[in-house]
Amino acid sequence: GSSIYNTMIQVMREGGESIAQRSTYCPDAPNLPVVTAKNLLAGTYLIMTECYGNHGTVNISIQGTTPRPNGDNLDDPLDVGTHWSDFAYQDTRDTNLYTNAHGRRCKDVVYKFTIKTAMDVIITQCGSELQATQLHLLDENRYTFYFEDNDYFSPEGCASSKQAYMDMKNLPAGTYYIISEGQEQDGVITIRIEGTIPSVDIT
Repeated sequence: GSSIYNTMIQVMREGGESIAQRSTYCPDAPNLPVVTAKNLLAGTYLIMTECYGNHGTVNISIQGTTPRPNGDNLDDPLDVGTHWSDFAYQDTRDTNLYTNAHGRRCKDVVYKFTIKTAMDVIITQCGSELQATQLHLLDENRYTFYFEDNDYFSPEGCASSKQAYMDMKNLPAGTYYIISEGQEQDGVITIRIEGTIPSVDIT
């Protein structure tokens, strides 16, 4: 730790603009102060440290971590939105950029959607670059509601028999989470979600 306790640390942009700073007087914890600067863009930054009233040695430790992308876990899912009527959604993600927070052995991407009325919902990974994929559907309490890897085949399912395809009739209104991942390895997965209000037979 530092040999002096009453210190200040400041993080600045290359031009001198202050981003974050903290000063402290804490004789029992000379490793303070701690400054956190979140989501810094690529570039050059300056760190200035100084002491108040005394001179001595100041030791600095710098730690950088790559922020996790949205959709990395159930607490920060990719939000597909809230829907009262028919909807369609498509997204492509490289699961190599994510962690294995849920699901099985592979890294996964988490989506969230809400339907305000019962709908027929199709969720597919058809056409993904990754050939063997799987899907998990969780209810609003985050319990597994439906799981699918490769049980469906054309024409109802994907052309690739190892890409997941969910076809759920009259899915009740509510909030759902989707976990999208590979079966054996990580890679680029395209997910498509379609919701339609079932037709009413009035005969």
